[in-house]
Amino acid sequence: MTGTAPDPLGPAPDPLVTALVVLAERADLAAAPDPARPAADGALAARAAALGRRRLRTRTAARTGAVLVAASVLVAGAVAAFPDTVRRVPVVGALVPVPAPTAPPRPAVARDVDPYAGLLEGPARGALAGDDGLRAEVLAAWATARGVSPDGRSGVFDDIRGTPHIVWAGQTDTGPAAVVAQRAFLHPHPGLDAADLGERTLLGFVATGPGGRLTLLAVDRAARSEQVTDDPARRSAMVGVWLDTARTRLLLVDPGVPLAWSSRWSYRPDGVPVRDWAPVTFSDGATVLSLPTGSDARLVAVARTPVREWADVQRIGPDRRSEQVVPNWVASAATVRWAGTTRCLPVGRGDVDASACERWSQALVSARMDRTGPGGVAFGSLPGSLVGRTPDGRTYVVATLTADADPSRVVGGVLTGPDPEHVTASALADGGVLDPDAVLPVAVRLPEGQGWVVADVGAALRYRVTPSGSWTDAGRDAALLPDAATLQVEVTRGGAAPAVVTLGG
Repeated sequence: MTGTAPDPLGPAPDPLVTALVVLAERADLAAAPDPARPAADGALAARAAALGRRRLRTRTAARTGAVLVAASVLVAGAVAAFPDTVRRVPVVGALVPVPAPTAPPRPAVARDVDPYAGLLEGPARGALAGDDGLRAEVLAAWATARGVSPDGRSGVFDDIRGTPHIVWAGQTDTGPAAVVAQRAFLHPHPGLDAADLGERTLLGFVATGPGGRLTLLAVDRAARSEQVTDDPARRSAMVGVWLDTARTRLLLVDPGVPLAWSSRWSYRPDGVPVRDWAPVTFSDGATVLSLPTGSDARLVAVARTPVREWADVQRIGPDRRSEQVVPNWVASAATVRWAGTTRCLPVGRGDVDASACERWSQALVSARMDRTGPGGVAFGSLPGSLVGRTPDGRTYVVATLTADADPSRVVGGVLTGPDPEHVTASALADGGVLDPDAVLPVAVRLPEGQGWVVADVGAALRYRVTPSGSWTDAGRDAALLPDAATLQVEVTRGGAAPAVVTLGG
């Protein structure tokens, strides 16, 4: 992506990777039509490529941006997130295009690691593809890439190769626009991930700017370090950019694979968020999508179809013309303001330490938060929750679930098993949107008749099952109350008068 920065959790540059890149450069020189250059050692390159594949396939990296849906904790501690650990397998060895002496030359760009390579082929598409005057303006705008893109500071444009190719040129509501593709060889640089070195296809998005002049809006390079799938067929190949500063119109160029797009989350009856996907229809190589009124540009996503898991999804940040990074996980201000914390809290369980509390919380994610869901993708990482024992001896977990910038929702589930690593889970129960200003911010009725979990950090709690019954003390902060169709909870905070909340009914 534009402005890729070093991953603070990723691996340091690998000497083997650097060696492979050197081999790739040697091979590129050997392929050039210059008899004075020595031939590359094909056997050496093949051995290095094989070794690189074996070694790199064993490496994993914890990536903070890999999570689209994250749960934030209900009570006590410092704000934290535990991102999913995703397996990153950059096939760097495939960068070495050294054939055997008698074999025909192999393509310089490996398709499995460069999803934009195919856009360099074929004639330009679009209604304005044959406009020579527009072509000259587009190429002049592309020539400004080094100064426009933050990648210019990472040496991405230091070794541009070949000639620029107009992929698409057409008319939009804001005026003419175009997409340009060109190859570049990325050399080791402090601002680049080792997985992204070698020959890449750069894309430039040119559109009509203020004053009617064509302006380069963004440059994209589909960084391998951002590809979160091992399957070459599922690697991201989305090509798009916002056309206006209000981010209401999105230009997408046909990448040659079927796409769907989503502008929002919806919620299943159990509170789990899922994407609402709509197919993308291209006309002559591109389309312009208009966001529905009231949409949040931060939530827009594009995916290959069929959408099988979150690795198929590519986010569209609010402004690809800048270095701004939109977090895939947004800590819910409502949760933090209400609880002042995000650590896991055992409720009435002296046998659960902090570590086990977190593991029980994560077990709920593993058991119920499927990576795929009806109509879209829903998955999560759980930094904490309320954990307690149900009346029948099982473990319950209640947490807030936050999808991007949407309001946090409260969900609860019951886990069956001797330890967090060996459990099955009930269906989830939706406790609704968390309102930190409510008298009782957390109130969720657990599945299978296991009772009500209520919480208000810092408050004293009492309950009764009938309006005329006597009050029973439930302690402070959080409690598991009897399962009843109707329940009254008394909440007393500080010196304030008690407030009564009726649940159910």
